[in-house]
Amino acid sequence: MMFLRRQLPLLITMITGLVMAGGLAAATVTNTGPKAAEDALTMLGTPNAADADGGLDDMGLVRAVYQAQGVELPDRPNAVGVAGVSVSPDQLRPGDILLFGGPDTGNDVTHMGLYAGGGVFVHAPGAGDVVRLASLYDAAWANAYLGARRV
Repeated sequence: MMFLRRQLPLLITMITGLVMAGGLAAATVTNTGPKAAEDALTMLGTPNAADADGGLDDMGLVRAVYQAQGVELPDRPNAVGVAGVSVSPDQLRPGDILLFGGPDTGNDVTHMGLYAGGGVFVHAPGAGDVVRLASLYDAAWANAYLGARRV
């Protein structure tokens, strides 16, 4: 016990140094979510990236609205799935990133969107479609829901 008490300040210093140097991932949360959600709503009707130059896919939409706020997100869906902090469904706020997938994909993130409030989210569904709103209460989305992250 005495050894641990003497070593604790050193351990704290080492861990702090690692975090500051990027050696450990530190969850950071910004207050940019509501503005990111507002920006996403202005993109309603934007074609999918597969259909038009300047179009957006689901990840492109999420990254674009956060990048406009100065927040860089990872470029891989599963990495976004561990960015920031986890948010329970009853604590969702506008701008939280919603993650979708399912057992058939090994629970990998296969789709994402931005929570807009009131059970509604903004997303880019896929080729042949445009950025639009959807309900989290729709059975297909409710069944595919993996969780949410706040960055």
